[in-house]
Amino acid sequence: MSGNLKKEDLRIVKTQRALINAIRTLLSRRNVNKITVNDLCEEALVSRAAFYSHFNDKYDLLDFWMDGIFQQITGISSYHQLEAIINQFISEHSKIIKNLLEDENDMVRESVKKNIFSLVAHFTGVTENEQKNFDYVILSEFCVGGIFNLLMWQVKNNFPENFQLMNPHLYELVKSIMERDIKKRR
Repeated sequence: MSGNLKKEDLRIVKTQRALINAIRTLLSRRNVNKITVNDLCEEALVSRAAFYSHFNDKYDLLDFWMDGIFQQITGISSYHQLEAIINQFISEHSKIIKNLLEDENDMVRESVKKNIFSLVAHFTGVTENEQKNFDYVILSEFCVGGIFNLLMWQVKNNFPENFQLMNPHLYELVKSIMERDIKKRR
């Protein structure tokens, strides 16, 4: 019985991995709104039935992929490591980021913001209960909005080489704002 379960789990992982690779490949070529489920299935070499057994639509797949990226990032404990990894990701995937965010798709943008919010909470050590505090929500939304708008600025300006999304000043600002609020409430 466990052998069948392992095989099935392996198939699930392989299908999900193939679909994630497909969306990354297609996003490097075109805008998210111009990608169809058929395109994803053809690129991943999976059937539509297999796609829909794992994801509701392309946005669900995108959310799954972004959640995976941000989960990997939360394994990092140092702001400086985080800065380097995010800058490297942006540098290597600028075309994908541009094709994701350029068309003003609210579903995609909200997913990106949700993940930035999670990163801010993770790196400031805020508990789930504290995340519900009104003051925390306001401050974190302010920080998330700033980070997101900075990312959008980069997209609109074709990722200028001399500008990095996350720099030490931004980290210190976010950290200072959030930690001050946490100390005040504790």
